[in-house]
Amino acid sequence: MSWDLVKALLEQALRCRYGRPRLKDLRLLAIDEISIGGEQHCLTVVSDLETGAVVLVGDGKGAEALDPF
Repeated sequence: MSWDLVKALLEQALRCRYGRPRLKDLRLLAIDEISIGGEQHCLTVVSDLETGAVVLVGDGKGAEALDPF
């Protein structure tokens, strides 16, 4: 089994289990920036503080990373 197939199966399983978060139920948010591979690539993670569910993973850091939200 190739790594590409494993990754595709994992992504499908996660999508089925967690799907799209219900934004109307959000009351408390946490926003954090994490570095992937040093300072060269950052991700902005938005999560629901009550459930711990990840709501968005934005590419980069700063306000621009939250545009999809």
